[in-house]
Amino acid sequence: VCSSDLSATTVNTATATGYDENMNEYTDDSTAIAHVINPDLAVDKTVDFDDVAGFSKEETNTPGTATWKIITTNTGDSTLTSVTVTDTNGESYGPWTLAPGASETVTYTSNVTETTINTATATGYDELGNDYTDDSTAIAHVINPDISVDKTVDFDDTPGFSKEETNTP
Repeated sequence: VCSSDLSATTVNTATATGYDENMNEYTDDSTAIAHVINPDLAVDKTVDFDDVAGFSKEETNTPGTATWKIITTNTGDSTLTSVTVTDTNGESYGPWTLAPGASETVTYTSNVTETTINTATATGYDELGNDYTDDSTAIAHVINPDISVDKTVDFDDTPGFSKEETNTP
């Protein structure tokens, strides 16, 4: 019995040699392979709310339609199964099987009337049944700019105008 922490797939061969009473040699060997896997999962949540610079982690605009994108990627070296994404929008996506380096993309729109913080959480399982989870957040900041102008005319003996401006955040 031997134990060791392995960081890479390891091939181990044991050989036994023995002799009978006539000094005839007998040899046998056996090989075992310890496969080491390094599974990992990444999710990236972005939003396009201003229709200007494409998708990013945070965008600002007046109330309107935001487009959200979730990209889930197998960043490990072994296949992940039953990969699902749950989103704070109340939806779930998947399940998918992702080979190493493979991705799935989900895009959806929503009407945003106030600042919205939206998080996606991805979970997948390796061949041993271990789970791997990652999450990512994007924010659509809502602003409501407003301005009003009140212009009056004074018709007395002195020509002139007065103007009042108010900027309401």
